[in-house]
Amino acid sequence: LSSPTVRVIRTVSPRTGYTADRILAHVEDGRLVKVEADPDDRVGRGLLTRFAQRYVERVYSKERLLQPMFRKGERGSDEFEPVSWDDALDRIAEALTAAVRKRDPRAVLYYQGTGHDGVMTQFGRLFLSYFGGYSTVYGDLCNAAGLEATRLTFGTLMHHPPEDYVNSKMVVLWGKNSAVTNPHQLAFLEEAHAQGTRLVCIDPVRTKTAQA
Repeated sequence: LSSPTVRVIRTVSPRTGYTADRILAHVEDGRLVKVEADPDDRVGRGLLTRFAQRYVERVYSKERLLQPMFRKGERGSDEFEPVSWDDALDRIAEALTAAVRKRDPRAVLYYQGTGHDGVMTQFGRLFLSYFGGYSTVYGDLCNAAGLEATRLTFGTLMHHPPEDYVNSKMVVLWGKNSAVTNPHQLAFLEEAHAQGTRLVCIDPVRTKTAQA
């Protein structure tokens, strides 16, 4: 897979997706120069989500934040100034400590959505648990909602493999725009549709999936 100047590294995107995108990352002189789908991925089937396709652009974008930014002026201001990592950590520690001393750890609200399956997903909760605890919410509007819906519908969180779609008489996509957010799944749905499975899309917006 590699050449004398380019290394090809088989890896996985930490971004949440149908299979989290199995990737072949092309690296030249320590710099990411190209990404492509892993041909051995039985679910991806040579496709990458739009997020994964733009990894090179995202990694080296001029708009990417490379250091902490703190808001200038009053709350609600849209002006920010760069600060050092040491300064940022000191400010965060001071704010957390003040909240706990004036009240208790429950005064700190921690909210986390889905979208990333890397180690940082759990780091925030782990850090605040050592700090003394925190308040949080039950579930979220992303993955947790889907898991709860699955549990309430089937009584368990067991799922069937995507290859099983072809055995379904009907598949309902409720508020899900697979054509944009989940092209891996859409490939299996199109295969099932071609073999007679009825596809129903329920969405208040005429999405790309609904149009298809």
